[in-house]
Amino acid sequence: MTYQTKPLTALSRHGDAYSALLRSAAPGFMRQAADHRIELAMQRFADYQLVIVTGDEPIGAALAIPLYWDDVDQSMPASLEEVMIRAVGCQELKKVCNALFVLAVAISERYAGNGLRLEILAALKRLARDKGLGTLVAAVRPARKSNFPLAPFDQYVNWKQPDGSPFDPELQVHWQLGASVLGTMPLAVTVEGGVAQWERWTDVCFAESGEYLVDGAQRPVLIDRDRDHGYYGDPQVWLGHQVMTTNGRPQGGGDR
Repeated sequence: MTYQTKPLTALSRHGDAYSALLRSAAPGFMRQAADHRIELAMQRFADYQLVIVTGDEPIGAALAIPLYWDDVDQSMPASLEEVMIRAVGCQELKKVCNALFVLAVAISERYAGNGLRLEILAALKRLARDKGLGTLVAAVRPARKSNFPLAPFDQYVNWKQPDGSPFDPELQVHWQLGASVLGTMPLAVTVEGGVAQWERWTDVCFAESGEYLVDGAQRPVLIDRDRDHGYYGDPQVWLGHQVMTTNGRPQGGGDR
């Protein structure tokens, strides 16, 4: 298979396909929240969005945002929404950014397992280098945590294979590229809605109040029928990568 990784600005006709790929990476009940981030990124930060194409078919996408970060773990954004708010603030204030924050990576199911996640992450590191951004920080939603919804998130991200590599395949990809854990976001994305909305999003009947295990959710969804309210907080982990300069030396951030 031959493919190319290009900025979305060079493939403007594929904007709808780019959005669809990123939306498909999230469970149905999280897609409305994803729509806002995708639309804002395309409008304000189009130069930082990447697409993998084979022929004329988009098969991969990455949503990335330039941001200023002081390289202190404690000042990491607490949610993906906070990343967007800070990024817009930096843009409005014309503040110099020094990091590329990756909020989502999606690969078409037809091409999963072809090493395209490694390729698009390598392309994101090149993009950060070319833009003069010393750190690449990725918000990673583990691929298999939803299979273990009752396991504490902080424990899950530290599960290892016998060879010492991460148990989760999504975390493994970053580990292969030398990423280090910068911290976790217990509430990276929050989703709220009425009970009828949740039943429509999940195709589950919530007959009474309580905690429910839902396909794609990394932890239980909380349903309160008396208040007609459903709540879910999606946890993710921040992983940092060093970005190399053109002379092959670290530009900053990442492995510390």
